[in-house]
Amino acid sequence: MAEVLSWSSPSAGSGRPSSSCSQQDGSRDDATSLPISCCLPASYDSWSVFRRKKHVLKLAATLVTEHSFSIRRAAHALNVHFSDNDMVPKVSRTGVRTYVADMKWSPKAPGRRTMLPEAFDDALIKWINARRALHFPVFKDDVIAAANLVIRKQEMCEESCLKEVDKGWYYRFLQRHASLIGTANQRPLEVDRAKWSTSKNVGDWYQMVADNLVALNLAEWNAGFNPDAAPGSRASEMIFITKPDRLISFDETRVELDMTKSYKDRKAKILIDKSVERSTATETIAFKGGLQGTGVGGSTASGRALPALFVFMGGSLQPRWLSQSPDCDFYDEDGRMRQCFFLCNKKGGVVNDVGVQYLRDVVLPCFPDVAEDNPLAIVCDGHGSHLTLPLIEFCRAHHIHVLLRVPHTTHLTQGEDVSNFARFKPEFRRQKAELLVQKFARGAFGFGPEDLMALITPAWNVAFSKDVNKVGWERTGLHPFTRCVYHRLRAQEAAATQTLHDAGFDYNLLHTLVPGGDPQHARDSDSEEDEEEAQAALIGKGRITSAHLYSLGPVTADRAYGIVKARVLSKELAAAAAKDKRDAREAAAREAREQLAHMADTLVITHKAQIRALCVKDLAALLAKHAPQDAAAHKKLKKRSEYVEAVLSIFSHIPEQLPRQVSSC
Repeated sequence: MAEVLSWSSPSAGSGRPSSSCSQQDGSRDDATSLPISCCLPASYDSWSVFRRKKHVLKLAATLVTEHSFSIRRAAHALNVHFSDNDMVPKVSRTGVRTYVADMKWSPKAPGRRTMLPEAFDDALIKWINARRALHFPVFKDDVIAAANLVIRKQEMCEESCLKEVDKGWYYRFLQRHASLIGTANQRPLEVDRAKWSTSKNVGDWYQMVADNLVALNLAEWNAGFNPDAAPGSRASEMIFITKPDRLISFDETRVELDMTKSYKDRKAKILIDKSVERSTATETIAFKGGLQGTGVGGSTASGRALPALFVFMGGSLQPRWLSQSPDCDFYDEDGRMRQCFFLCNKKGGVVNDVGVQYLRDVVLPCFPDVAEDNPLAIVCDGHGSHLTLPLIEFCRAHHIHVLLRVPHTTHLTQGEDVSNFARFKPEFRRQKAELLVQKFARGAFGFGPEDLMALITPAWNVAFSKDVNKVGWERTGLHPFTRCVYHRLRAQEAAATQTLHDAGFDYNLLHTLVPGGDPQHARDSDSEEDEEEAQAALIGKGRITSAHLYSLGPVTADRAYGIVKARVLSKELAAAAAKDKRDAREAAAREAREQLAHMADTLVITHKAQIRALCVKDLAALLAKHAPQDAAAHKKLKKRSEYVEAVLSIFSHIPEQLPRQVSSC
C-alpha cells in the first residue's frame, strides 16, 4: 500500500462500426449498428421464449468476448437494436453476465470503468491478501478506509477527480476481481489456537509420539521413511503402528435437551418460505431447559469404539433415565456388549476423580491383559482432569501411558473433534427435532429426563461407528502415521510467507515461541542440574498445564510425574500455611472478642451522659455484647461520634442523666 501509484486516464472509447447486414423482422438499422451479424433465422418465430432469449444472450456474449463490449453496453445495444421487434425478448445485464460466466470466460473489468488506475486495485488486493495470510479480519469498512488513505497520501484527488470512494465503489471492486477475492462468514480463530497451531509445534509433537510408541513396542520405525516423500505415501510414514488396538483416544462433549442454545450456529440454518413475513418465517419450536451433562467417548486406532461415560448434572440418578446405552465394540466374558457407565455431580462435567473412574470402570475392563510388556497408550488433550495426581498414579500402577496433544490444537489433532463429534452434534440436533415433532403430533409438548438417552443413543452410534472412528485417526495423521496436519500447516505457512513477501510486509507472525522455553532444548538436556532447575521453574509458575508437560513425553513417565507430584506437594504446603495463618487470625479475633466481652461486663450503664463520656474501646465492647448481629455494620464505624450514636440507639430506654438527690435538713 505504500508504493506510489501512477494514474493513467482510461482510454477513450472507440466509435461504433457500421452494420454489415440488413435487418429483418422490423429491427432497426441506424447509427447504432453492431459489429456482428444480427440476422434472425427464418424459424425464429416458432422458437420457444427460452430459445429466443438464449439466442440474444449468445449475441451479447459475442459482443463482450470478441469486440470488447462491456456487459452493460452489450445488453443495452441489443435491446435498442431489436426494440421494434416484439418477438425478441429483452435481456438484462445479469443474464448476459451469467451467460458469459457459463462460457468459462470472465471479463477483466466488467461494468463501468473505475476512475483509479489498475495499479491501485493491485496494491489493495495485495494488502487484503497479506492481512488474510495473517488471519486478521478484513471488513468492508477496512477496505474503504485503506483505499481512501492511499488516495489522500498519493495526492490522487485532483488527478482522478475523486476525493474518496464509497460502498458502491467497494461492490464494483469486488465484482471486478471476483476471481481473486470474495466474501464469506468469518470463523473466529482464538489467539491461543493461532499461537500454538504451527508446523514446528505439531512436527515436534509427531516426533515425540513416534519415539514413545516405538519405545512402548506399539510401533516400529519405517526403514524406507523419506521426509521429502509425497504426503500420504507409504514412504512418508515415519512409523508403522503394529498394535493399533493398544492405542486409544477419548474426549468429552456437552449433551443437553435444551434446543435454544445453538440457534446462532450457522451450520444449523433452516429453510424458510419467503412469501411469509420474515419474523414469522424464521420462528421454530424449540424446547428450553431440561436435563444436561457430559458425554465421554473414544476409540482405538483400529476403529473400535470404547464404551461411553455420561455424567449428568444433579444429585442423583433415576433408573428410568438410563433405559438405553450406545453400542461399542468391546464385550465381557459372557459375550455381551459392554454397557456405558453413568455418574452424576453438581456440574455435570468431568471434574475431580471422574477421570480415574472412567479409566478404572470403563476403559481398563476392555483391556484385561494390560501388563508391563503389553502396555496401553492414551492420546488425549490437556484437560485438567487428565493432569491430576490420582489419575497419573493410577495409570502408572496399571501400565497406562498418557501422551498429551499440543495445547489448543484439538481442532486439528484430535479425532473426536474433527470426525466423531462433528457427526454427533448435527445428528443429535436432528434427533431432538424429530422427537419433538412426534410428541407434538401426539399432543405432548417438551422433553422429559428419560428422553435424553433415547436421543443420544442413535446419534452416538452414528458418530462412533467404525468407519467414522477410522476417519478421525486418518485426519489427525496418527494411523496411518502420515503427519498430515504437519504437512498441511507447513504448506499454509509457506503460502502465507510468499503472500507477505509479495505484499512487501517486513514482519512475520507465523512462527511463535512456546511458553516455558524451547521444548526441543528441554528434551535434549542431559544435565541433572538443568532438569532440576527446569522442574523448579515449572513448579514455581503456578498451575501446571499441558503447555508445560506435553513435550516431555508421557505424563505418566518419571519426569512429568515428578513435576506434577512436586507441584501438588507445593500446593498442599501452601494450603497448610494458609490454614495456619487463618487459624491464628481466628484465635486472635476470638481472644479480642473475649476481652471486649469482659470489658462490657464491667460497665454498668445507668444514663446516656455516662455513654457520651466513654472511650471508643468501651463503646465497641458494648456494641459487641449487646448487638452482635450487627457486627458487619459496626466494622464500618470510624468516628467516636458514630460509636456514641450506635450505643445510644441500643440504650434508648435509659434516662439522659440521673436525677439529683435532694436532702432534707
